[in-house]
Amino acid sequence: MTIQSLLFATYRPVLAGGITLLLALALIAWRRRMASGAIPLIAMFLGAGWWALCYAVPLPELDQAERFLRFRLAFPGIVLVAPAILVFSLEYTGRKNQAAWRFIALLLIKPAILLLAVSWAPLHDLLFGAWRGRPGDGYFKGGPLFWAHTLYDYMLIMIGYGLLVRHYLRESPLYRRPVQLLLIGMAIPFVFNVITVLHVIPPGIDITPIGFAICSVFVATAVFKHGLLVPIAREKIIEAISDGVLVVDTSGCIVDSNPAAHDILKGDARPLRGRHLKEVLPQWTVASGTCDGENERTEVFIAGSDKYVDLRPISLKDASGTLKGSVLVLRDITTEKNTAMALEQANQQLRAQLFAIESMQKLLREQAIKDALTGLFNRRYLEETLQRELRQAERTGDPLAIVLIDIDYFKKINDTHGHACGDAVLQALGAMLLQKSRAGDLACRYGGEEFVIILIGTSHQIALQRAEQWRAEFAALSCSCNGTDISATLSAGVAVFPDHGREEGALLKAADDALYAAKAAGRNNVKSAIAENLAA
Repeated sequence: MTIQSLLFATYRPVLAGGITLLLALALIAWRRRMASGAIPLIAMFLGAGWWALCYAVPLPELDQAERFLRFRLAFPGIVLVAPAILVFSLEYTGRKNQAAWRFIALLLIKPAILLLAVSWAPLHDLLFGAWRGRPGDGYFKGGPLFWAHTLYDYMLIMIGYGLLVRHYLRESPLYRRPVQLLLIGMAIPFVFNVITVLHVIPPGIDITPIGFAICSVFVATAVFKHGLLVPIAREKIIEAISDGVLVVDTSGCIVDSNPAAHDILKGDARPLRGRHLKEVLPQWTVASGTCDGENERTEVFIAGSDKYVDLRPISLKDASGTLKGSVLVLRDITTEKNTAMALEQANQQLRAQLFAIESMQKLLREQAIKDALTGLFNRRYLEETLQRELRQAERTGDPLAIVLIDIDYFKKINDTHGHACGDAVLQALGAMLLQKSRAGDLACRYGGEEFVIILIGTSHQIALQRAEQWRAEFAALSCSCNGTDISATLSAGVAVFPDHGREEGALLKAADDALYAAKAAGRNNVKSAIAENLAA
């Protein structure tokens, strides 16, 4: 079997398979018609499918008048292919403005003229030229209009092909695979058409539809394996969402972004695509811009835009698990961050105010229970505390002693040196009592120059020893006032619960009686109510 006979035997079965695949791809593209380039791709599939169908269907013996029938039937599909390729290339490479309806209308002028020439017999000579061979088994040489049409379609295809090549060279390796398949696939029918037009193959056979059948295999691979068409256009999802999206390759170079990312980063007027991640997002600590696995969210402050951004990296891997790059999702959290900081600042202010209020309350409480001059507890606190401690001592059976102290000849000090010096003597005694008292003792200013110390859990003998110690230390003190050293002495009376009273009044009276006895004995000494009673 010769090559020519083999070509004739397999021609129509191959065309039938190509028609099936082209129509299937047109249906798939229709279902994904929202994707960029889907509509012109449908037009190309349908045009090539009709072209192949006209050559796949056998025609009966034709007479001289009908020798152009197959070509006349095929031309509606033929004239649709080249404009569809150009419009697809414009849309797929992002040049939508150039594919506006007015531009598409201009592209359709030539197909309309050519179809008029195909259907109107007086123009056949300009289109088909001379006929070679038998009516049913020959080909036309081609007239001026045919060659103008051919060159025009070749020009459209080359422009579209050039756009795809330029797009391929500018793309990151992450996105090149589907474009590469398109370039290979679309080159095949172009080469096959050149072979057919130049009559390199036997007459009566147009292998261009076979080229489109082979092309459809590459397009199908690009669609199904590499996501050439997506159900919803990228602009409808990525570009419309408020979160910023950056796609980076393994070198950290940005290969794609959406408008929200540019708004969040607020860089210069240059596009983000093609720049390194470290240049536009130096605040992120991962210098390469890629992540092997899912990293936790990172909060980043964008100084140029005064924004706080929640950044989440997502790794991109192929089917074999090889890292191809990363997607960085940037969410503007400035409002939430400012609100949180404002709340924290308000909380700090509230805590400061609360601390100030507590300090003021503490100060007011101290002022309510403390004597302003000596810093000891005042008489009001003494009366409240002594009553409470007596009840506690009664329940537990523990001893409780009180010491009533009076400064000897205090009026003389005031008269001789002045009240300021008298106050200095009172302050000196108060300071000494605070310093020499135990943690559980309560030193109070009872009034004027009188002081009361409550000794909780203290026996009679120990209370006498403590009072004698205070008397001796105070007598040794020298208080300087207005350049004069002033010395003073004290007298003290000691009373113990329950020996000298079980109530507050009785116990204080017993201590006061003992104090009176100490003064009557010449002052500067300590007397016990028990000793006084025994002496009586």
